[in-house]
Amino acid sequence: MKKIYVNVFIVCLAVLLLLGGCSSKRDEEQKELIVDILGAFSLEDYEFEINEFWRTKSAEEQGATGKIESAEEAAINAERVWLDAYGTEEILRQRPYIVRFDKENDHWLVLGNLWEVQDNSQDDILSSSAYAIIDGEDGRVIAFWQYE
Repeated sequence: MKKIYVNVFIVCLAVLLLLGGCSSKRDEEQKELIVDILGAFSLEDYEFEINEFWRTKSAEEQGATGKIESAEEAAINAERVWLDAYGTEEILRQRPYIVRFDKENDHWLVLGNLWEVQDNSQDDILSSSAYAIIDGEDGRVIAFWQYE
């Protein structure tokens, strides 16, 4: 009789652990899209990355939505390209995203949100996050990359 209780307990524990793992995946999918709009950025500061990671697909080939009017629209366009390139699990864990805007050049910078603490110091650095630069005029992702 004691053996039956132990087996039932083990089965219940396994089911609870399994359900807990499933709910954390659902939690990843339900995270807010944007954590913060941190103001402006300068497109010129990303000249190297644009040259290195330039994408030649047209706005239509990318499925771009047209003129980007908000940070949310920029994040949606970036996420669509990232999901295709890096996979669902990798990208959804980077939510909520950080979004910046270059008003002078009408471009958006969207960053994944993976922060790491380095060597027990107080300084946090952005590590292994996905980046995308989006043309605000037509919604085309002109460059995207992920640091390893």
